[in-house]
Amino acid sequence: MDNQDPSQPTTGPLQFCDHLLSALRNAAVLEVESACDGEWEDDQLGRVRAAVHLLDALETGSCTREQIAALAARAVTMLGDVLRSAVELDEPAWPTTRAEADALDERARLTRELIELRDAAGGAPPQQDASC
Repeated sequence: MDNQDPSQPTTGPLQFCDHLLSALRNAAVLEVESACDGEWEDDQLGRVRAAVHLLDALETGSCTREQIAALAARAVTMLGDVLRSAVELDEPAWPTTRAEADALDERARLTRELIELRDAAGGAPPQQDASC
């Protein structure tokens, strides 16, 4: 990742570590899957086409900063969904072994890096509901 101040997004190319590409790719693939789900509506083909173009842009390294920010935000949400589903399934969400602690640490590190990438790309964090 470059050393630019993430609070000062630029318009130039965005540099990021290769290991983040896998998380971004998973987010892009989920975008394609989501676009294909459900009853086919008039605009669904357009959503599928846009999702496939996004995945292709990621694969060819031609994503815009806005696309990278959106994919990073989706990837962060996907990592959070893992913990939320464990809680919903009444599975232990907190590690009890070193391996589980290492896995949690890795997810937290990856989440932080994706948030930093989203912010560096100019993506704004989601707004929190003031009533919470």
